[in-house]
Amino acid sequence: MCLVSGPPDCGKSMFLAWLVEHATEPDTEAARRVHALVPLSGHSVSTVAWQLAEQLEVSARTPGELLSVLARDPRRTVIVLPDLHESAEPARIEELACALAAFAHVRVILETRVPSAALLAAGPAVMDLAAPQWTDADRYAAWAAAEQPARHEAATHPGAQAPMDLDDPASVCGADPVAITTA
Repeated sequence: MCLVSGPPDCGKSMFLAWLVEHATEPDTEAARRVHALVPLSGHSVSTVAWQLAEQLEVSARTPGELLSVLARDPRRTVIVLPDLHESAEPARIEELACALAAFAHVRVILETRVPSAALLAAGPAVMDLAAPQWTDADRYAAWAAAEQPARHEAATHPGAQAPMDLDDPASVCGADPVAITTA
């Protein structure tokens, strides 16, 4: 199991989005493919089991049935479970994730802000995206200044808006939707 953690603003969502996007493209080799993705926000362990069963194309109504079916299914399976901290039953979902990760042919990537002692006791590979080896404040600042100058400027000067010409399509397309509606 791989555990991705860190504070809310450390880029976990962007990292997982990138991973899932590139690991679900049609030409991705089987060994690198993500087979199931269940965002955990608001979900119980039952709904997670149902969604996993549907995406993995197996028949299971309960977490126990899902574990039983996957124990007999030798296909390599990669499961991504983001936002554990926002789920309805984090402890029960942790149990399911650890049980799934115990199978040699199943890989689980679980994301949470702060890993629990129970998760850490399972011995996952931990990727703390707030750790210094994954962050570079200078490179981020350079990227933000070069790639998104208008957005960066608006963030540093709230309420400041670029002039908008309603007769210029480029100006309208580049403007804030609320400002266009107001105009």
